[in-house]
Amino acid sequence: MIQPISITHAPLLAAIHAESFGEESWSTDQIKGSLMLASTQGWLLLQGEALAGFIMLQSVAEQWEVLTFAVRPQFRRQGLGEQLLAHVLDQAKAVPASIFLEVATDNLPARKLYEKMGFKLLTTRKNYYVRRDRTIDALCYAFNPRVADASPPIAPAAWT
Repeated sequence: MIQPISITHAPLLAAIHAESFGEESWSTDQIKGSLMLASTQGWLLLQGEALAGFIMLQSVAEQWEVLTFAVRPQFRRQGLGEQLLAHVLDQAKAVPASIFLEVATDNLPARKLYEKMGFKLLTTRKNYYVRRDRTIDALCYAFNPRVADASPPIAPAAWT
């Protein structure tokens, strides 16, 4: 079941984020700070009684940016991330809103999911993620709900 996120979920979301991203994870306060903004929205995914994953977005008019997206390790490879992302895409199509996101080049499962769901690669942000003693490039993707197989929308100014 998919349901909207509320600020009361922040501690649980932070725990899932830590499971998924380790040292790079967001704290409860960081998640609360994002959720306190009127422009932040998100959904969580329940598998039975268990919280399996969540996604948070920043939305400004017809442009949404995925802030974070995590599925707990024990729930991966079951199609749940795809189910959650499909829900977000349905919401975006109703607006219609373009969706932007960044993903580390070494996160192959996420990249495959985004491409499968219709996201198009826009650009690369060099040395975007810092991991201990190295940096990782970010790939910037966009989803345009207005036309099937359309060119991706114009990237946000921060990406150029």
